Amino acid sequence: MRPRCLGLSFLTLLALGATAVAAEFRGVITRVDPEKKEVVLEGRGKGARGTSMTFHVDKDTQIVFGQEAGALADLATGKRVRVTYEVKGGKDVATRIHSLFGKPAAGVVRVPDDPNAGTLQSIALTDREIVVIRRDQAGTETETTYQVPESTKISRAEKPIKLEDLKEGERVAVQAEKRGGKMVAESIQVVTGAAAEPSKITRLRGILQMIDQLLEMAEQKRPAKP
Repeated sequence: MRPRCLGLSFLTLLALGATAVAAEFRGVITRVDPEKKEVVLEGRGKGARGTSMTFHVDKDTQIVFGQEAGALADLATGKRVRVTYEVKGGKDVATRIHSLFGKPAAGVVRVPDDPNAGTLQSIALTDREIVVIRRDQAGTETETTYQVPESTKISRAEKPIKLEDLKEGERVAVQAEKRGGKMVAESIQVVTGAAAEPSKITRLRGILQMIDQLLEMAEQKRPAKP
């Protein structure tokens, strides 16, 4: 009986260990819920584009901006991050959330989250169209295409910008009306934007973003392990 008990115990340990194997997910933050301690990402890595995952944050979760420790409150929609997570109790629990960029500066302008806001999925400059995806509390997604005439007011951090200045993955609030069977945007506001920053910091962030893209390309070309 003793060998059998030992065998069962060993199998139990293996099963428990299997649930704690860490995995990684890369994407753009589409929602941060401090009350539920959840972060929702839309995938950007190989094979994950368009996939949405919800990660739970607990007291052991490390949140890092570059080399600097941060907090859940420092995360913002539209930001690209890497999440290392484990499955615990049927939930995806983040062990580490890493952003290559530094913590938001003190001058960051945060616009209260608009329930009508959504994630900017695509931008068609030639046709002057954007596609915005919204997700309700039940997790149901709706996709809306907007026409963007020259007269549309577009802003980020309370400053006017052009259509080509918008970026996929940003969270936007769109005011629109239906004309001729199409939704026409009257105004587009980026929900989270930063105030003017020194040019050196802006260039550094651009370099870090390029490095992140190069790393992703290298991973995509890496042959799969047997």
